[in-house]
Amino acid sequence: MKEHKKEHQIKEAASYRDIIGSKETKRSAKYKQSILRPKLYDSVYMIRRSKIRVMTKLAGDLLEPGLAVGLDVGCGTNAYKSLFSRFTDDFFGIDIATTPYIDVKGDIKQLPFKSASIDLITCNMTIEHVRNYESLINEIWRALKPGGVLMIDLPLMMELHGEEDFWRFTKHSAKYLFKKFKILSVAPCGGFFITWGGMLCKFIDRLLARKWMKILGYLLFPAINLTSLFFEGIMVRLFANTERGRRILDSYYYPFTVNNVAVVQKERNRSGRSD
Repeated sequence: MKEHKKEHQIKEAASYRDIIGSKETKRSAKYKQSILRPKLYDSVYMIRRSKIRVMTKLAGDLLEPGLAVGLDVGCGTNAYKSLFSRFTDDFFGIDIATTPYIDVKGDIKQLPFKSASIDLITCNMTIEHVRNYESLINEIWRALKPGGVLMIDLPLMMELHGEEDFWRFTKHSAKYLFKKFKILSVAPCGGFFITWGGMLCKFIDRLLARKWMKILGYLLFPAINLTSLFFEGIMVRLFANTERGRRILDSYYYPFTVNNVAVVQKERNRSGRSD
């Protein structure tokens, strides 16, 4: 019965160009774990930890279980599938590259899905690599059902990563990027000390290019990460419990975040159709 329901949802939601089906390997499973549960000795520990914590909280606060179909656009290694699949009956990852990780191969600017067929779309570490990012957002709008939700990360103070890295976005840009949507939340992934610690670790990691030098990084990264966590905790405990304190954090601390996570919704009009 469940398999029949799944097949029906696939046919209703999409006309896939190529249904690949993700193939988990020990190596891919280990890499996914490093994204969802980074280790203290990882150079990207602070950045990944803060982002996962924010995404998990937003998902718990704003998403309801029982959605039919979810999609990760530009899924890469499809690492976030386990984070969001509990909210949907089926959750797929789409990317242009043929890799063992993806479920559907296709162009994210021309999603091989019917209009108004997806309940939840996530987009991580992707929008900054799309030259015409408006076409991506318009395509997400088309594929989402009325009432459907998009969760997307907007990089701000992230290091340059690759030749196809074009854009950075402030929290205020969400009003322009998602003008068709209702903005539910734009949340920073930590503040100055998270960014400082994360960027310092990334800088050291690039300096220690040779394999034997990585051992030094494994000694330095835990100290930097723990120091960043300590000062981040002090800032939150001092200011997060009062209205004035939260304004101070918003004005002087969170503007230095590595990235923001936006959650937006495709609204319905009174007749039940999308506006």
